[in-house]
Amino acid sequence: MQPNTQLEDIATHLKQYVQTNIELTKIEVIEQVTTVTAKMISYILIAFFSFLFILFLSFYVALSLSNQLGNNFSGFGIVTMFYLLLTVTVLYGKKKLLSHPIREKLIGEILKNNSAN
Repeated sequence: MQPNTQLEDIATHLKQYVQTNIELTKIEVIEQVTTVTAKMISYILIAFFSFLFILFLSFYVALSLSNQLGNNFSGFGIVTMFYLLLTVTVLYGKKKLLSHPIREKLIGEILKNNSAN
């Protein structure tokens, strides 16, 4: 072989290598995006159905309390105060209760995905 053809072969192989790496990167990005999208959709569905469960459970508890207390609105007032107390608790403890656990979960997922590749 002549040096020119060897250089051309090396250049051809290098181009193919770069193109293969670009395709591999595209496939890895698509895989990560679809994994994250699937998880987000499942979390949204779980949150939606959990919301419906809590909503109907709240109506049930409010109606039961109203029936027990003999007043149509007292049960709803008690349930409303419970949710107000829960909201204030979450607002004051949002860093400890929400921000840190969510951040740690996201970092763990990102590191898990990167170590798997």
